[in-house]
Amino acid sequence: MDTLLIEQMLDAVPLFQGIGKQARDLVISNADSRSVPKGETVRQDRKGELLILLEGEMNVTGMDEHSASLNTLRPGSVFGAATLFGGNGGVSVIRAVRNSFLIALDQKLMTDLVRQSEEFALNYVCFLSDRIRFLNRRIASFTAGSADRKLARYLLSLMDGTGRISLKMSMLRLSSALDMSRASLYRSFESLEEAGLIERSGRDILITNPQELTNLYGG
Repeated sequence: MDTLLIEQMLDAVPLFQGIGKQARDLVISNADSRSVPKGETVRQDRKGELLILLEGEMNVTGMDEHSASLNTLRPGSVFGAATLFGGNGGVSVIRAVRNSFLIALDQKLMTDLVRQSEEFALNYVCFLSDRIRFLNRRIASFTAGSADRKLARYLLSLMDGTGRISLKMSMLRLSSALDMSRASLYRSFESLEEAGLIERSGRDILITNPQELTNLYGG
């Protein structure tokens, strides 16, 4: 792929925003570029690489062939951090849903970028923090009780195009409608708030991440 086109694609990736020309040139000159045809999987036998999807779409599943979909990767998605500085092999299967193009940053290039660009180092820390939040929400969904799921599905059914909801009933009536105690209802609201999925002010609720709420509790 043309170097100028790759450089333009980097503009859409938060990891590279504001890193300066010298750091960008380092990425373009040293990153390994790869095309992944539709239906093919990303090789994960290589160790110590951070992968950035620049074009196409990929689906992430567990290592078991019957595993359900865990995530969808689109242009700008960054993955491979779990084995960048340690770990053996891949922890998931990543398959191209459409013809895709990605670049790979190995350990040495990542180390050079972190040392050379404070902006890149901060961007990478922000990326890792975001991944921690995402995984915490995943853990919460796996351990969530039926009350959390009931409330999440109910809120999703009321959501308008902006993600805003204005409850028309009291907590007592809502708990009865959802067949749970008021204490369970309050705990479920707190659980969704702590996970960063909703914001609540009285009976006014904002679903801050409808897709994530659907992924975690809507199935």
